[in-house]
Amino acid sequence: LIFQTEIHPFLFAVETLTFGILGPAFTWVTLNWVAREIRQRERAEGEADELNAMLQEMHHRIKNNLQTVADLLTLEMSRNLRPEVQESLRDSITRIKSIAASHELLSVESVGLTDITELARRVVETTKHSMLSPDQKIKIVVKGHEIYLGSKQATSFALVLNELIANALEHGFRTRREGAIEIELD
Repeated sequence: LIFQTEIHPFLFAVETLTFGILGPAFTWVTLNWVAREIRQRERAEGEADELNAMLQEMHHRIKNNLQTVADLLTLEMSRNLRPEVQESLRDSITRIKSIAASHELLSVESVGLTDITELARRVVETTKHSMLSPDQKIKIVVKGHEIYLGSKQATSFALVLNELIANALEHGFRTRREGAIEIELD
């Protein structure tokens, strides 16, 4: 009991009135409020899940569209045999595929965040595949723990990393058949 009722009989009457008669009404109001709060939270969670699914689908479609553009540029590159045109198209293809790699990760990970260490590994593979000749044995290693960035920063990171790798391969390994590049993210 809230009040000491042995001394004051009036307080016992107030307690009886409040908790005896009004108790069920108070309990009903409290439970009704709790139920409303639970429904609102469940609705908000459902809306968040729906938004997450829509964003993942959007990133997946963007990735597919970018892959299509890269494939069209690859066809164009095979038609034009001038070295300067092929180099320019190849650079554009690797940039587009790097952006596509960031959207690919965003389509399967939590909303708006992507692990740039995994993204770096994908960019490395894309760039190696498009820039190295079959007889070159250039090893590129990505080290580091998981680092998460927002989608805009991850896309910028992919483009910058692509440029760094492309420059290293073009200027440091153009005439070399073997070598290594190490990328460490911290």
